[in-house]
Amino acid sequence: MIKRQDWIGYGMAWPRVIPHSDGAGVVDAVGQGVPAARMGECVWCYDAQSYRPFGTAADYVTAPAEKAVHLPDGASFEQGACLGISGLTAHRALFMDGPLRDAGCSSRVPRVRSAARRLPWPGAAGHR
Repeated sequence: MIKRQDWIGYGMAWPRVIPHSDGAGVVDAVGQGVPAARMGECVWCYDAQSYRPFGTAADYVTAPAEKAVHLPDGASFEQGACLGISGLTAHRALFMDGPLRDAGCSSRVPRVRSAARRLPWPGAAGHR
């Protein structure tokens, strides 16, 4: 039997994988140890597909409760779906070395932008 390969050549643990890790929606069921009060809660999620076969491209997805974060009132599902890995990556790029200083804020952001320009693939942020 030939083992199924992913895009970089490693074997995949499941015969069928539905991709994507980020999303937003309404909690319609909860598992053991999760408060029933979460039912009906609007959430955004990240890492929904990590180490699991079904991601947010499916109609329904099961994710760990800590990866389903309350979506603030007034925020759309589209906005919530953008908060996942992309939002966390942007936050880490800006705050990993500590808080931004008022005077240093404008000098720090260009360093992040200039690093993105060096990404090797076409279509990457800032790639010309």
